[in-house]
Amino acid sequence: MQSPDVSRSPVLGSFENSPDLDELKNRLIGLHSAPQSRPFNDQIIQMLRHLSKSLLASSEARQTFPDAIAFGNWIRPSQIQKMRIQFSEMELTQGGVRIPRGIAVHFAPGNVEALFAYSWVTSILAGCKTVVRLSSRAATLTNFLLTAIQESAIATNCQPSWLFANYDRSNDEHTRILIAHSNVIFAWGGNATVSELASFERDFDSHFVGFPDRESLLVLDAKTYGALSEDDRNSAAINAARDIYTFGQAACSSPRFIVWLGNQETVQALSEDFYTRLGRLDSQINSFVAGEVVTRENYLFLLSAKSESGTRIRRYNSLVVVESESTDLRDISHPGLGILVAFRADRLDQVSTFLTPHDQTLTHLGVAEEAFRQWLSTGSGPFPRRIARVGTALDFNSRWDGIELLQELTLITTID
Repeated sequence: MQSPDVSRSPVLGSFENSPDLDELKNRLIGLHSAPQSRPFNDQIIQMLRHLSKSLLASSEARQTFPDAIAFGNWIRPSQIQKMRIQFSEMELTQGGVRIPRGIAVHFAPGNVEALFAYSWVTSILAGCKTVVRLSSRAATLTNFLLTAIQESAIATNCQPSWLFANYDRSNDEHTRILIAHSNVIFAWGGNATVSELASFERDFDSHFVGFPDRESLLVLDAKTYGALSEDDRNSAAINAARDIYTFGQAACSSPRFIVWLGNQETVQALSEDFYTRLGRLDSQINSFVAGEVVTRENYLFLLSAKSESGTRIRRYNSLVVVESESTDLRDISHPGLGILVAFRADRLDQVSTFLTPHDQTLTHLGVAEEAFRQWLSTGSGPFPRRIARVGTALDFNSRWDGIELLQELTLITTID
């Protein structure tokens, strides 16, 4: 794929540095005047089908951009159809017709580069005219995906109603203009970003959806793990490594804490085996810069100082595991960077002891769905916002962070 002239493209309004304010305003005016489409427009679906096929067939993506392959899988026709069915069922149960809110502005995060594309797809499937403010940390993966999007739009004669903008985060005037023209805002990127974007003046009817800082955990049933074969234990470690190490453990759904279910003797006997296998897979986290090394060691020092019952720090190559019986270690901000804080519980319902209301994803191995349903039905949380199998923590879904994204991007017109 050849990089497009994104500054002048009729398909992508992407700006390399700070766009001229008048040009940005004109492009937003153009979006306002563009025709509104229904959710799951056939032309959009056809374009996404082409984009998926192009990404999955790309040797460059396979060799250099595994996140582009994951995105291509997520937008393949069968997955789009699942979302379409979910959307139709939502309309049916609510007794009305869902219509796009209008212009949706998405502020993409910097910690997970490909997330801008997932947010964009959800928005255009909802029928919204879409603006994506790319992170100033966007790099080669972003350019690769933007090029693929442009080529697919041209190849399918798609008439896009979207705009990609790239400008310095400190440029408040550009952000003010985007928010002033928005009907719905998706603010990704943590507490500070959400708070900052929420402070801008917007239309009374503009809908704000924030995605603040979240943390996630892994729950392992010791008895189940102990019964696994050698190959299955390796597979479990590979799946856990995918969840933990990808993006430097910086994604909101990346496990930073682990809770073993089982008695003390069983957990002690099996945890060493699991951590050793996980440590062998540390290639994504084995090269820290000096500042990150200092951050890691400072966090470990703070954990040791806060723990009333003491902590045990175990190192497995670049992986660090901190074992503790203290339940108040969640008060200290976890930096990611290949650190797991480990706890133990006798039963699933005791996991709530280690959770906060801000936790997002609980990945698991060896816990039955019915056990989770019984736990959640007790009402005595806190509970996670999502439960997923180990290895799927980073799999994006239109239901994210406890929010139905397609519903947030649309309004329902009731018919009585």
